[in-house]
Amino acid sequence: MTSNDVDPFPEIPSVDDCIDWMMGSRSRARAELLEHGRFSHPGACCSGPLQPTVTVVSKGLEVERPTAEQWAVEVTWHRYCRKHGYPRGSNDGYPPTPWSAGKPPTIIVTWARLRARFEREATGQLDMF
Repeated sequence: MTSNDVDPFPEIPSVDDCIDWMMGSRSRARAELLEHGRFSHPGACCSGPLQPTVTVVSKGLEVERPTAEQWAVEVTWHRYCRKHGYPRGSNDGYPPTPWSAGKPPTIIVTWARLRARFEREATGQLDMF
């Protein structure tokens, strides 16, 4: 057994962590948000292994909030694939895929709320959603 087989599951990233990851992937996002009240265009998104998807929508950022069951399926899938390789074609012999557990529920963090958070951070105040 490898350490990945017995390591505890990582926690589901917080909404703050997901938003910070999205903002960090776009060099001008913070400046555009503070200057124009939004950034990017609807449909732009960030996602990755063990990272809930964050999508730009007209009202703000839509953040996936997987359930514990959905997160367990996601972690199990990626741990298995990192050890055995990702499937090419058939998924036979692999654990259930992350999308087999259904689409995670989402929340929307509005542009106004997001901008207020970054304005508070700029003045040294910490804020969490």
